[in-house]
Amino acid sequence: MNEFAGHPLRGPLLKLGRAKEHFAVLRQECEDFIGDEPWDWRTEYATLEDGLREYTVYASVEWEPPIELGLIAGDVVQNLRAALDQLIWGNSERDKRDRRTAFPIYLTEEDYREYAPPKIRGIQEQGRDFIEQWQPFQLDERAKAHPLAMLQELSNIDKHRTLLPVAVARRNEFVTGYGEWKIEEITYHQPSSAQLLEEALVMTFTTSGEPPDRSTVDPYLTFELAVEGRTLQDFESMILYVGNDILGSFERDFD
Repeated sequence: MNEFAGHPLRGPLLKLGRAKEHFAVLRQECEDFIGDEPWDWRTEYATLEDGLREYTVYASVEWEPPIELGLIAGDVVQNLRAALDQLIWGNSERDKRDRRTAFPIYLTEEDYREYAPPKIRGIQEQGRDFIEQWQPFQLDERAKAHPLAMLQELSNIDKHRTLLPVAVARRNEFVTGYGEWKIEEITYHQPSSAQLLEEALVMTFTTSGEPPDRSTVDPYLTFELAVEGRTLQDFESMILYVGNDILGSFERDFD
């Protein structure tokens, strides 16, 4: 990395690289844990009148992920956040940098107009245009789904409140099979959160046209780990956004 010596992107790129290293560890640890299938689910059914059959699927988590996964997830998040803040510091005029200098992240344009200027007052106009384009408020009502909005939320929780909680979450459920059958009705009893450790997910559906010797119906559930409700795909989107859209743009167009 000697080619970045003295360059304002040196620190941010190193922080980005460290975030990627931690994410690789996080992903592997999550895959190993999920690979042990730490859940239990079963299906019960009852034959009803008029050729109907009611299926009930119960799913519950048997053991929790190790708390250390929250530490690794926090390392990913804080390195990404530091990369953004160091980007602003390194590209600000020296006499305009102070304790407020940081990368602004706001979900509304009103907040951005009010609170962002002191943080980026040392950035040249072209750079400020970039920063505004990257803001979550650009997505309007979908601002909370923006990669920077997710990063800000996770960073604040990890830094000011508690370790990022990692839990087994139900990813999706589906019904498959063959023969002469169709789903007449399907309902879910959802736990109060994505965590299934204390309360089971219950999926109930009714089928018709299902002669036992001519068709088969099978429900399936899939699971993954979620960090404060965010998936590993969300973490990837944060890394790509910081690395490609933000640091990449500064390196190509602003430098």
